[in-house]
Amino acid sequence: MAYKDKEYHKRYYEKNREKVKIKHREYKQRNKENIRKHSKEYLQIPEVKERLRKYMKKYRKDNPKYLEKGRDYMREKRKNPKYMERARDYSKKYNQKHKEERILYSKKYSKKNKEKIKERMKKYYTKPKVKERIKEYNKKNKEDIKRRRKIYKENNKEIIKEKGKKYREGKEYKEKRKKNNQRQEISIKNRLRGRKNNAIRRAIETGKLPKNFKIYGIEFDYKATLEVLSPIPENWRDLHIDEIFPFAKVDWNDKESIKKVLAPENHQWLTAQENLSKGGRY
Repeated sequence: MAYKDKEYHKRYYEKNREKVKIKHREYKQRNKENIRKHSKEYLQIPEVKERLRKYMKKYRKDNPKYLEKGRDYMREKRKNPKYMERARDYSKKYNQKHKEERILYSKKYSKKNKEKIKERMKKYYTKPKVKERIKEYNKKNKEDIKRRRKIYKENNKEIIKEKGKKYREGKEYKEKRKKNNQRQEISIKNRLRGRKNNAIRRAIETGKLPKNFKIYGIEFDYKATLEVLSPIPENWRDLHIDEIFPFAKVDWNDKESIKKVLAPENHQWLTAQENLSKGGRY
């Protein structure tokens, strides 16, 4: 019977389409508030909410044009100052009315979707447009940003301390630190290698060494030299690595003299000024 009723209604609607439309429109006009109230209540039902959420998710996935149309529509709307003013007022009122609710929801969502948010933010901040916008903003508001940071640091010393502690204990920081230390070691090794090679090249150029010179099979122990130079100062990039017994005093025909200059304990950190004032003295 239900099927027959359905068929009957279908045929009736096809015959009286315009008539039905007018009736529906009139009914909606007469019962605006009731319909709105009922819709609101209906959409608050958890099962309905979940069903609608799943449906919209699937629909957006299957219809990318729908999303693009929506974006275009909103772009056009935002060009209208009156609309933007109305939207801002509405957002302000809504946020004030549902302040606690929104805070609670944000906390829950952030806790549940940490990695997702992190990935999204990373993706967003690597966009060239965003980078450029941030750069411009920072340039324009340099003093204001400094002032706000200073105030924040003064008012949140304990929070910053706790966050720093937590970050340093984390896996990400440890991996980063490990990589930085590796980079640091590579950079210092390259400096040491460069100094040794430059000294040999200068000795060949000045005729102190023949062109086919071999360093008597003496190995330069980079690892031991790094241990001597440790702990590596934080400002190591601004410092010079100095040979206590300098290359300028080396007798390239004497194996012991070469060993002495390349010995790990022959190295020390000096400031640029100290190193320049020391010169080739020993």
